[in-house]
Amino acid sequence: MRRRAKGFQSMDYIELESVTSSHSWAKDHLSELKPNPILCITANEQTAGRGRMSRSWVSPRDQNLYATFVFFLPPKTPAHNLCQIISLSTAHVLKNAGFSPVIKWPNDILLNTKKCAGTLCEVVDQTAILSIGLNINMPKDLCDTIDQPATSLLAEKNKEFSITAMRGDISKQLEQDLKLFFKDGFAPFQSAYNTLLAKKGEPITIDSKQGILQGASQDGRLEVKLENGTIIKTTDYETSETDHQE
Repeated sequence: MRRRAKGFQSMDYIELESVTSSHSWAKDHLSELKPNPILCITANEQTAGRGRMSRSWVSPRDQNLYATFVFFLPPKTPAHNLCQIISLSTAHVLKNAGFSPVIKWPNDILLNTKKCAGTLCEVVDQTAILSIGLNINMPKDLCDTIDQPATSLLAEKNKEFSITAMRGDISKQLEQDLKLFFKDGFAPFQSAYNTLLAKKGEPITIDSKQGILQGASQDGRLEVKLENGTIIKTTDYETSETDHQE
């Protein structure tokens, strides 16, 4: 079932009962959607939730936030920053709710070293499809069945949170952050992002080269200092931690 609800100011919501994934649904229905300027699509359940690199995302009914934001991307906007922006927006909301989130490159949000959220972004014909899955009321025993360390707001605080309220807070923060990003780029977010960046100052391997994670540059590209002192930057390469990291 599809319900359309009016959001704050200019944001509209499309609320779905069950989909394969909100991201796939948005992509499949893109020609029908009219973001004005931002449309938020949510689902109570995802039967085939997906993350980056087509990885699966456990998406039980009525427990978590599954949201996709659709909006027109201004010309020459660096799309590679969009996952960083929604990660920061979500982290800001979580901090206000009493959590201590960190961001793991390129698209995860962690609580106590465990993944609680992930983001995904595609751009189709100058329209951004920006998604987030946030574990809110998933019980700890279900989190423990996931094939990587995972947690939820419920598991961390031993109390349930309103999914609708969390959606509204993230939507509002994201809209504010996107307005600033479209105007000034990633530079205003650099300091906050580096403050929250996991593994900063620690060894990582990037493009088969080992170095020390320095942080994000003013354009949001990851900077890694190699053993020979060279600084390399990237936006797209996968990173993997060395053996002594979490």
